[in-house]
Amino acid sequence: MLAKYKAAIVILFLFCVSCEKDDHYEPDGQTDKFEVRLKSVVWENLPSPFYHFVYSNDGFVTQFSFASGLKQYLISYDDGLIREVKNTVGPAKDKLVYEYAGDKVELIKYVNEAGEIFKRCFLDYNVNGQLISIEWEVKLAAGFQASRTLTFAYRDDGNLFEMKDHRFEIAGRHPELILIDRYLDYDSKVTADSRTLIHPVDDDMVLLPRVKLQKNNPRKVIRSGMGANYDVDYTYTYNAQNQPTLKAGDALFTSGPQAGTRFQFKVEFSYW
Repeated sequence: MLAKYKAAIVILFLFCVSCEKDDHYEPDGQTDKFEVRLKSVVWENLPSPFYHFVYSNDGFVTQFSFASGLKQYLISYDDGLIREVKNTVGPAKDKLVYEYAGDKVELIKYVNEAGEIFKRCFLDYNVNGQLISIEWEVKLAAGFQASRTLTFAYRDDGNLFEMKDHRFEIAGRHPELILIDRYLDYDSKVTADSRTLIHPVDDDMVLLPRVKLQKNNPRKVIRSGMGANYDVDYTYTYNAQNQPTLKAGDALFTSGPQAGTRFQFKVEFSYW
């Protein structure tokens, strides 16, 4: 059991496969409410529920938690757009403050309890309104320094084709790391991946209700880059609304000390 738990943590940290239902993308000028409401995501052998979401009667996320309450967040809005996401538990009760260009998030400031900005991220979009990059900077003694960049490339049908995760070396914190995920063989059902796809489990989740990285569910993901590489084949079980209720993964490590070995895992989804 311990070996399975450790393997599950490795899988989750490496490819952050996530857990979300169709967020019903709202066109520009609309609000950050959700038409379809994900309730919980349960990862086999991990703290349960791994994600849990609470909504107002009109469909806005008001609270969410991660890793069985390890972090718990309250969300506040202004004119239907997210303005603050605040962690309410643990020693570091940080908040994320959103700034917009029109109705698109372009800057998120990470603010500690003393009111100091210790991290920030910048978001960029293409002419079709698709998210194409997120760039994080952390504040060091000499000023802000680039720490991580996510870049996105899409298929013609609007589904994500490739996500590149570049974590820059920061002395005393972490070495350079480059990870590339390619998403293949999409089905025609409601997406099961988007909200937490960009969530590194060692950081706060950036909640972007109107960003649609995927419309459907990839049945294969190929990881390349630095560190352990792998291929994952997915199968899904759906409810009557064509929303995934079960996501089963069969992972084959293609490099690193575990090369040639397989690992199976399951993710369950429930809805309000």
